[in-house]
Amino acid sequence: QARLLRDLRVLHDEPLPGVAAEPLADTVFVWHANFELDGELLHFEVVVPDTYPADAPSVFFPTGLPHPNCFPQRTPDGRASYSVCLDMLGNAGATDEVGSGWSSAYDMRALLAQLQAFLRDDHVQYHRAGGLIRQQAFVAARRYCCPHCGHRPGHASPVPRVAAEARRGPS
Repeated sequence: QARLLRDLRVLHDEPLPGVAAEPLADTVFVWHANFELDGELLHFEVVVPDTYPADAPSVFFPTGLPHPNCFPQRTPDGRASYSVCLDMLGNAGATDEVGSGWSSAYDMRALLAQLQAFLRDDHVQYHRAGGLIRQQAFVAARRYCCPHCGHRPGHASPVPRVAAEARRGPS
């Protein structure tokens, strides 16, 4: 729990442009976040195990994601969602590649930065067979009302800082 609070301080002090994340009010082990992608906000959840940072969090996009590494999977509370399969999370399958998988040296900021790179990789950001196309994901994101935080159409929660704001630093 202390590590997650440190991660939150780091994100506050060194925000990433176009992304915002914070834990829910009643638990530090579930974070809600938003990414800005092509002017649209994609809401997602990071579920952190009580063994963090030894074990990786899980990332869920409730409205889906236009990416071939995003698969339908229920959240821990049973809601329909989409899970992100990413080498950094250690859920991309077995590998003996040096430096792959999760490391306890990673923090939430590193995870969010990696997810940003993952989302913005234009070469794979389309869809897989049976997956969402970009426009479908954006339409679903615009309509999404989160049952656990204040995120709803017209009211993002949390609100990502724009790039110019992040360069100026905290106000």
